[in-house]
Amino acid sequence: MSLIAAKCTQCGANIEVDDSHEAGICKYCGTPFITEKVINNYNQNISIDNATINVQGVNIDNLLLRAQQFELEGDIEKAEEYYNKVLDIDINNASAQRAMERIRTQGTMMFNGVRVPADVTKRIDSYCKSGDYVLAIKELRAATGAGLKEAKDEIDSIVQKNGYAQPTRNSSGTSSSSQNGCYIATCVYGSYDCPEVWTLRRFRDYTLDTTWYGRLFIKVYYATSPTVVKIFGDTKWFRNVWKKRLDKMVSKLNNKGVLNTKYSDKY
Repeated sequence: MSLIAAKCTQCGANIEVDDSHEAGICKYCGTPFITEKVINNYNQNISIDNATINVQGVNIDNLLLRAQQFELEGDIEKAEEYYNKVLDIDINNASAQRAMERIRTQGTMMFNGVRVPADVTKRIDSYCKSGDYVLAIKELRAATGAGLKEAKDEIDSIVQKNGYAQPTRNSSGTSSSSQNGCYIATCVYGSYDCPEVWTLRRFRDYTLDTTWYGRLFIKVYYATSPTVVKIFGDTKWFRNVWKKRLDKMVSKLNNKGVLNTKYSDKY
């Protein structure tokens, strides 16, 4: 028994058939076929502008139909694969182009002129729904380069629009987490309560605060950093410069045994 290359006339899948049998069933879509037809379908040629291009019998209408079926079933990856097959044959196919644009933008969000990918949008929504606003803000800032205030306002808007539980606020309008220190770190990481800032707060309370020069540094830092953050906190270059330095510092402190778990200030 020899197997011959063929192509299903229904779904366009490449198959192999036994030419000694008059008919068979496609293993991909389950459609019965006539052996002679699927073999001819495989070898079909299309003439375009006097050039002969062997497209191995692909039927664009069938590919579009299969892609639409997959999209309706929620199998976006498979739908995208079939729409791309159509565009490989006819790059100007309007139906496939519109479908690919729809798939690319499905489940995404626009913020500050940047389209946030669907997977990031989904995580942000999940964090908002569960009350993990710090993580939601960090995701949004990482994806768009937004400033802290812009990201917080957008997350508040998402929470309000979807009816999720609102984060509690103190009289100053900031998050209920303490804002008594680590101004630059809070600006960089998006919250006073996150693993990186917990690490730095422990370092402040149990290392810097134990020496006179450490306490002097804390005093000078608290006197100057609020103004610095107020002026430069919403600029991307400021956050990028400080994040690289703080990331290294936090990593070294963690390696030395300083914990990054939830922490309440010493004083």
